[in-house]
Amino acid sequence: MKYLLDEHLSAVSARICRERFGLDASGVDELGRKGRTDEEQLEFAAAEGRVIVTEDRGDFGDLTRRFFEERRPHAGVLCVPNSLPADDFAGIATAIARYDREHPAGMAPYMVDWLRRGA
Repeated sequence: MKYLLDEHLSAVSARICRERFGLDASGVDELGRKGRTDEEQLEFAAAEGRVIVTEDRGDFGDLTRRFFEERRPHAGVLCVPNSLPADDFAGIATAIARYDREHPAGMAPYMVDWLRRGA
């Protein structure tokens, strides 16, 4: 899977995903996309075949329903739980790597799931 970390998450986590775990992960700030709307980020992620990783589960949950109803492309959303603080860069990267290992077939379109702490 490929991942796009939204702007509430640090590019440091994306870098750890790449360097330590060999994952294709980027932060929106690394791509010059900071400040775009959630809808624009989700559209971009879908166009790139990237799962969006976010703490903003409410907005992205609503957008996912809307994208489904409108039959717009969607590559999945991974939500970061409150138990995993945004400044735990390595913890977030490790949770993404764990999810990647546990889901080798990837995410289904319009799927929303949760990261879990731990290796």
